[in-house]
Amino acid sequence: MRTHGAVVDLLGRPAARALRAGDVEAAIARVTPRTFKTFKDVFQLDRKRMSRVLCVGERTVDRMLRPGYKVPEDVADRMLRIARILREAEDALEGRESAVRWLTSEVPALGRRVPLEMMRTDLGAKLVEDELVRLKHGMYS
Repeated sequence: MRTHGAVVDLLGRPAARALRAGDVEAAIARVTPRTFKTFKDVFQLDRKRMSRVLCVGERTVDRMLRPGYKVPEDVADRMLRIARILREAEDALEGRESAVRWLTSEVPALGRRVPLEMMRTDLGAKLVEDELVRLKHGMYS
């Protein structure tokens, strides 16, 4: 797996390097509160929406932003999934700005659902990835 700007930007270099090397456990362990701050900034999420996207309570979002917080594995896994799909969206949509806009807006081809919110589950993430492949190859729904 190649390291791309989106993955490094969201996860930081240590997590991105571990992920590139195929060490998923090390990548998950390197997701930190700083990762959440970057995630929040990249997608311009408020506390409530960040809570919804990551499947955690709003008070947990507050705790996750504090230095030293140990990020639960399931939440770190969602972060890795979102970083990977952001990279794919940047490739398909030719840039960060258009990728973030697409991921945070209702998409008619996905039943007017918001891709970022669909990525809470593996199945939702797969549907988003499939739509990105169609976009990349000019197969519009």
